Amino acid sequence: MENILHKELSDAIIGVCIDVHKLMGSNFSERIYEACVQRDLQKLGYKCERQKWVDIFFRGEKLEEQYRLDMVVDNKVIIEFKKVPDLDNTQTRQILCYLEATIYEVGYVANFSRSRLQFRRFILENDRKKYKPIIP
Repeated sequence: MENILHKELSDAIIGVCIDVHKLMGSNFSERIYEACVQRDLQKLGYKCERQKWVDIFFRGEKLEEQYRLDMVVDNKVIIEFKKVPDLDNTQTRQILCYLEATIYEVGYVANFSRSRLQFRRFILENDRKKYKPIIP
């Protein structure tokens, strides 16, 4: 069986997002979905940080600029919440940029605007990053 990075956490994130979407539907704002997902993940024992400012690295050095991520779970996985007609390359570029420039290796984009939840998983391991973030 293939070794999946942060599998248990990833399964929990996907399950919670699906449950929240089933219960709440597709009419709320990104912030409402963030709050619901945060609440359910915390009830499962995970640490969730919403609207988290994170350091950006370039050539192994931290820049003064930062990104604000929708959610970071257990300091391992990024979740970007969307309310767009369809996931496209814009969201893909956004999450890949976040992964490239931060210490995080796994990211999800979850789109709540459709009748069925859309989500995509992205992985970029730190040893493969061009900008080499400093791992605390």
